[in-house]
Parts: sequence; structure tokens; C-alpha cells
Amino acid sequence: MTVQTTLREGTPKVSVEVESASRPGLLHTVTLEPENCSCEATVPVCRHIRVARIRAAKARPCVCVDGYVGYLDDNDVERTASYRCRRCG
Repeated sequence: MTVQTTLREGTPKVSVEVESASRPGLLHTVTLEPENCSCEATVPVCRHIRVARIRAAKARPCVCVDGYVGYLDDNDVERTASYRCRRCG
């Protein structure tokens, strides 16, 4: 199963096109806010919306500091943890 996604940012909403697993070549358009899919699925969150969520999460930049996990301490000062970032470190 191949999933192809295309992000279009010409409008305030970001829409993603996800290829159908049962009908290759058919693309379903998914908007993430509000969540909506062009397929005829009867479940509240279809497979296409789940794939679009994963693709959007992977497209976000990492928030680590020089390859180490960053966080804010109790005084809102940015600190670096002693362990490497799983995503890019």
C-alpha cells in the first residue's frame, strides 16, 4: 500500500490528498481543521484522516536544541536535557 500526500497551502486550510488503498489512483481530499474527508466512510475518523494527521506531524519541524531534547524549567528558562532527540539526534 502506497500513500501519496500533497500539501496545498494556497488557502488558510491545509488540505492533503491521500491515495485510496482499495482503488489505486483515486485520491481523497482531507482537510485537517476542521477534519473532513471526501470518502464515503461511515466511521467518525476514516483511514485517510489518520494518514493525514501522521503526515502533518512529520512535516512539523523538530523542537530540539542542537540534537538534544529541550524544555522549559519552572522559571520558564529554556534548558537542554541530557538525552538525544529521537527524531533528528
